[in-house]
Amino acid sequence: MERMRRRTVRRVIVLLFCLLGARGRPAPAQGQQGASPETPAKTRAQPKAGEPEPCPPHNFFDLNYSKMTGDWGGARTYLEDHGISISLAYQQQVFFNAHGGKDTEQGFREAGSYDLILKADTKKLGLWDGGYGYVKIKGNWRDSTGLNGGKVGALSSPNADEDEDDTIFVSKWWIGQKFLNDVFDLRVGRLESKKDLFDLNEYAKNEDYQFLNNWLRSNPTVPHTTAGGVRLKIQPTDWFYFQMGAFDGDSRGSKRGALRTTFHDSGTFIGMWEAVLMPKFNSAHGALPGNYRLGLWYDGRDRTLFIDDLDGIRQPRFKSNTVGFYLSFDQMLYKENDRPKDTQGLGAFFRFGHAKEEVSRIEDFWSIGAQYQGLIPTREDDVLAFGVAQSIRSGRYRQEIDARADRETVYELYYKIAVTPWLAITPDFQFLRNAGALGTHKDVFVAGIRFRLIF
Repeated sequence: MERMRRRTVRRVIVLLFCLLGARGRPAPAQGQQGASPETPAKTRAQPKAGEPEPCPPHNFFDLNYSKMTGDWGGARTYLEDHGISISLAYQQQVFFNAHGGKDTEQGFREAGSYDLILKADTKKLGLWDGGYGYVKIKGNWRDSTGLNGGKVGALSSPNADEDEDDTIFVSKWWIGQKFLNDVFDLRVGRLESKKDLFDLNEYAKNEDYQFLNNWLRSNPTVPHTTAGGVRLKIQPTDWFYFQMGAFDGDSRGSKRGALRTTFHDSGTFIGMWEAVLMPKFNSAHGALPGNYRLGLWYDGRDRTLFIDDLDGIRQPRFKSNTVGFYLSFDQMLYKENDRPKDTQGLGAFFRFGHAKEEVSRIEDFWSIGAQYQGLIPTREDDVLAFGVAQSIRSGRYRQEIDARADRETVYELYYKIAVTPWLAITPDFQFLRNAGALGTHKDVFVAGIRFRLIF
């Protein structure tokens, strides 16, 4: 099985090099066989007055399409124009632990995921204004114990999807309604608090195309969850909004029967409140957008207090109704050109979070980093990024449980190569100092590569 997987990886790499070579070849001259369907409209046959523009012929695997399977002969655009959006993506990660951690012997690990996303717009469907829907169908797989659990032993997780191994399931879904000129936005369903709603960050929020280490994508002091819930967003101006959400606290991350505890069990919930400023600073090449978030959270669940149990003599104690806060900033610092929708340039981010020391193994957290899109001329969609994150163990944990408890620091560098609009290859390198934050492991160096296909 291991030999078969390695052979598969080699074949994928060969295919990717072929694609890179194909993209580097000059495009066929106009009128030649194999010319791209993106040929300027003036070279195509012009429709008669009153007739619709003819759809370009579909060429599977054409490197200029935004999706690998193209426009499905015009069907994809037709569906989107009429309120239905369908997207499918596959991501695979190949990582190995090169140094330190728990074990480096046979430290090669693979993980992957596939996502089918369906979106609906009620206005385009001809129903009513402001309504929308979303369903994400997901699958994950991993190699044996995963990289972190089997080889690294860190508090953070170096690669996404490595802690899961599931067949296809509905990971999240919601229905929503905007009203009063989109000032209010109400969303109900199985919601994911991070990536979609709270503690977002323009340059550090999604493992599919940004940082892979979870500490550089979210804040571990915040009790993020994917569970049944409701979110209300109020945006009275284009530079400020406020939102609040309530999520089922009894959900244990079940992927099937996801709402089984929402209206049953103890009724505990996780609450989040967030205020966001969205200034745009002027520059020689146009506006530089930013987002400045201040968030508060409440966790009604029972959490175990850190106490010395004296080898089992003292009974465990619990505390509920804990609170904390976080900050999350991102700001574009330099823009390469004055095209309004162009995102080439330099951006930076920062996060901070604090949680109660008596029940949280991580009391304080911070992360900082930057990315540059289009650093290399002619490579406008490539992204170079570097980030640092540090989690500090709870002082109460250190006092009552383990005096060695200190802090774990993560450094991550990646370069996303946009081979085509639908294929990205991302070499990724991470250095983890004091993995596990107990001084029991050598510092870790992890290297890997991520492949992402958009069908």
